[in-house]
Amino acid sequence: MAVLCTPHSLARAVRVALLSVSLPLAVLPMAANAAPATQDYQIPAGSLDSALNAFARRAGVLLSFDPQLTAGRSSAGLSGQYPVQQGFAQLLAGSGLRAVQASDGSFRIEQAPTLKGGEVELGDININSSTQVDSAVGPVGSYVAKRTRVGTKTDASILETPQSISVVSREQMDARGVTTVEQALRYTPNVSVPYGYDPRYDWMSLRGFDSKSSTFVNSLPLARSTYGIMRPDTYLLERVEVLRGPASVLYGQSEPGGVVNLVSKRAPDTPLHEISVRAGSHDLGELAADFGGPLDDQGTLAYRVTMLGNDMNGQVDKTDNRRQAFAPTLTWRPSDDTELTLLATYQKDDGDFAFSRAFAPELVQAFRLQGNRDREFYEGDPNFNKFERTHASLGYELSHRLNDVWSLRQNLRYENMNYDYRYLNNNGVRFDGRTLTRTSNVKDEQFNAWSLDNQAEANFATGPLSHNLLLGVDWRRLDDHEISRLGTGPTLDLLDPHYGLNVALPGKDADNDIMRRQTGFYAQDQIKFDEHWNLLLGGRYDIAKGDTDSNLNGSSVSRDDEAFTGRVGLVYVADNGLAPYVSYSESFNPTAATDPVTNQPFDPETGKQYEAGIKYQPDGGRSFISVAYFDITKQNVVSTNPNNPTDVRQVGEVRSKGFEIEALASLAEGLDLTANYSRTDARVRKSVNAWEEDTRMPYVPRESAGAWLDYTQQSGPLAGLGAGFGARYTGETSYTGRNALYGLYGPRIINVETGGYTLFDASLHYKIDGLKLAVNASNLDDKEYYSSCTEQACYFGYGRTVTASATYDW
Repeated sequence: MAVLCTPHSLARAVRVALLSVSLPLAVLPMAANAAPATQDYQIPAGSLDSALNAFARRAGVLLSFDPQLTAGRSSAGLSGQYPVQQGFAQLLAGSGLRAVQASDGSFRIEQAPTLKGGEVELGDININSSTQVDSAVGPVGSYVAKRTRVGTKTDASILETPQSISVVSREQMDARGVTTVEQALRYTPNVSVPYGYDPRYDWMSLRGFDSKSSTFVNSLPLARSTYGIMRPDTYLLERVEVLRGPASVLYGQSEPGGVVNLVSKRAPDTPLHEISVRAGSHDLGELAADFGGPLDDQGTLAYRVTMLGNDMNGQVDKTDNRRQAFAPTLTWRPSDDTELTLLATYQKDDGDFAFSRAFAPELVQAFRLQGNRDREFYEGDPNFNKFERTHASLGYELSHRLNDVWSLRQNLRYENMNYDYRYLNNNGVRFDGRTLTRTSNVKDEQFNAWSLDNQAEANFATGPLSHNLLLGVDWRRLDDHEISRLGTGPTLDLLDPHYGLNVALPGKDADNDIMRRQTGFYAQDQIKFDEHWNLLLGGRYDIAKGDTDSNLNGSSVSRDDEAFTGRVGLVYVADNGLAPYVSYSESFNPTAATDPVTNQPFDPETGKQYEAGIKYQPDGGRSFISVAYFDITKQNVVSTNPNNPTDVRQVGEVRSKGFEIEALASLAEGLDLTANYSRTDARVRKSVNAWEEDTRMPYVPRESAGAWLDYTQQSGPLAGLGAGFGARYTGETSYTGRNALYGLYGPRIINVETGGYTLFDASLHYKIDGLKLAVNASNLDDKEYYSSCTEQACYFGYGRTVTASATYDW
């Protein structure tokens, strides 16, 4: 059943709900999440209160006790893998104390009752290995994740990792009704969207650098070709993670702004049954389902199947978008030491996926353009334009614990994509100011890709130092057949457009067989000492190779690149949850450009970052605050002289520096909060063009900020009723170009500023007896804005979207 409403009635309902609910703005300590069932602990011997605090922080549970109970007592520490309650029992052995779990998941330390004969009753130790809440890859259970693999490739505490990390949980995505990764990261610091509305891809940049080549799924690279780029549906995901700053030590070639890691839904240990229907703006209709659970009484086999299908019109006239997605997974645990998870996905997107743009104001004025387009204007032709993308993947994650020290893991994935994109593209306007000239374009690609990551992890101690050592070898390969066609298309009258034309298929301008391969050897050690200090050391050596063979002219270009990248960080975790840190990290990324003089490929681009920050998470609390300052320099940037396309040199350098703040909280009273602020100064430092130096990097907002609050009534006749409201601000961006109006004014430099904008989002939701009804709206007041502008075009952002959904689980 779908809940339908008009945008006007929704706006009225949102205003009423927000006025009727009083939301506190303070970030308060909260009840603890359920802890991971079993995880590794390295708690050194020492005072009992310090050992208990360190254990609770590592386990992610809320702990309370009277300091007089532990005064003068010591603990032998803890080393190895334990469930939470068993870990407490080991730490408290011989103390006469016990840990008691409350109904909200928190723990308290109290005097154990004495039985006859002087024996101490420690209480039942309840070992429950079924829960996955807040594990490094499982459900978070709230807005605040405590653990992740994205920063270290191990099950690590975010607080103890000396680099900026954000995790968008399933709870956040559901509350805001997001369907794309781009939408999921709208309230994450220093993530910007340079090109506005575009249903084809997730266009994002991190700290000023493009993230298309830095997207990973379950820590393996999401394969991409020149044009064939996947846009995963977030309904298939458990969480979206961001590691900001260079990450080549773990992930190989990538941009220095950071990486985005998408974590797939896994098979649950308890039965899951969910069906959802959704309807809304642009004639959206969607049906989705999510089923899973154990397949046997012993819990050795568990499955999950997630699927959806939808159909909708695009924001641009005469366009439509359709999607089918299917993701089965199976987990097998033959013993406590071995686990195998099979993961597969299939997703097909087709329709006419047109982006939304207008002529730049200066171009309109200079050429006296008539009929300048609004955000619904269609510059293609339905008889020619089409977009078809089919992506399938199959892989596994295998782990085995050899003994108390060593564990082995192997992750593998195979991907296949078929991509066919045909479109008419704006090629300028004639001097009459109304005749749009167009080119006809065809991009046809098929690729096969493999990714493999082998890891050996060891947990051991050397004197006062406890080590988490990770050794790894990863490998990736992509074989791509790419055909590009380019020709002259029919013109379009801006004042009286006519569609339904017959457009001939243009001739080939490229037909290439492309092979890319990378092998990386890496090592990392997470060292803990003195109960509070955490030192992270990492190094990696990469060998990258690429071949491009032309089937048109028989030419061949090969490249071989090698690079070493390093990483070091130090964090101090105080007993009160305050954790200042410093870090240094490096990146490398091969470039496809070739030196026109030597006809040899250029060296890889390299990046380095200095970062300092502070994180804060109260003991066992479900709130988290982080502040980070960063300074990134990217070198070996290929720079081209616009007056002489053959003048291409690898002399470029860009620098991005700034700071960011993020706060998240989940309150037991039903209040959830996420807030962020970023300020970034990203500039070109060196270029083949002297006029370009010290200009701002294009599309990077100087400032951005956002806050989302969601409240659900917990008791009384309105229990289950809730509302959410968010505001997000994106500051001005700048673009500098040359010869934009050559032939009219002669050569000159053009600087285009795009003004900032503020958008509002809202939700209403009600849940009772397994049924959840929700209405979500983004860009609530339907603000028309530009995400960015060049000297020729401005890119419209997303207009208002309103969706109503009904989800039933049992």
